[in-house]
Amino acid sequence: TYAERIAAIATMGARADPSRSRAKIISDANVHAWAFHNEQDDTVPSSLSILYIQYLNEYSPGLGRLTLFQDTDHNCWKKGYLPEYKEEGLNVYEWMLQFER
Repeated sequence: TYAERIAAIATMGARADPSRSRAKIISDANVHAWAFHNEQDDTVPSSLSILYIQYLNEYSPGLGRLTLFQDTDHNCWKKGYLPEYKEEGLNVYEWMLQFER
């Protein structure tokens, strides 16, 4: 509904049913997405994040990125939100600040 109002999203162990139609909306609005999930999440299957990013990248290659931690609990944000945790030299906050509307 509000995809055209935001520039980027970061999800942490999100419980959202993967949908190509919703991924298309995100893609059309050029919303960058970084999904974090624990690979063996005991609450929400990591396959949900995997599929969502896969669908998004089918429409816009490189728009979505995925980080899978090797933990078994649901709390992936304990690592994902740490300023010290970086990928390609950026933490989640620095990554989000690259984008604007």
